[in-house]
Amino acid sequence: MEDESLQTTATCLATPSAPATVPVRQNVRLTGQHSFSITNSGASAISATVEANLADNAGHSNSNSRPVSVPPHSTETGTLDTFLVVAYDQPGDVMVTALTRITGDAFCSSSSGTRMRVTG
Repeated sequence: MEDESLQTTATCLATPSAPATVPVRQNVRLTGQHSFSITNSGASAISATVEANLADNAGHSNSNSRPVSVPPHSTETGTLDTFLVVAYDQPGDVMVTALTRITGDAFCSSSSGTRMRVTG
């Protein structure tokens, strides 16, 4: 019997976006773009879940997920977007991190971060 896991490939990318600086107590929109591609070269359909998370080191986070079914000999691609609208009470550096993960019959994990300065 052929190993079906060898017939599945997945790639994913996580890209956070935040302004370079933001004043204390001003609302700011942070965004994450999460892209994925799942290729099924096998003879049976596969199922996976694409998970997207956007978080900062101040404890704010938002997530989104989507089930994906990939027919035999097919590729499924797509994007998920996440966002946060937050305000910070203290000046300092904030790290904003986006994470994209594929689980189930396919696997991929990617994360990326960007730094934002909160000014007083």
